[in-house]
Amino acid sequence: MDLLHIGGDAMVDTGEVIAIVSRETAMRSRDTRRAIDAAIGSGRIRSVSDAPEKSYVLLERDGAFSVWSSPIAAETLLKRAAGGMAEQLADANR
Repeated sequence: MDLLHIGGDAMVDTGEVIAIVSRETAMRSRDTRRAIDAAIGSGRIRSVSDAPEKSYVLLERDGAFSVWSSPIAAETLLKRAAGGMAEQLADANR
């Protein structure tokens, strides 16, 4: 299990991540905005800090969909996730 720090004290399993999107992208994409709005409406969105959100992390955990808002830029989260997976692949090839 690779963990991804998404801000505050929150970490998520990268295996549960469906998508990481910037706030701007989410607001431009009708489908993504609908998914986030549905999560907000059903109480399935979590904020990891009081800072303004810069990105959303969409997760599927045990068949349930949830959204985490993060004060960390989507590009930074993607780099963190890719770095963790690269380390795991390197360990597997040793």
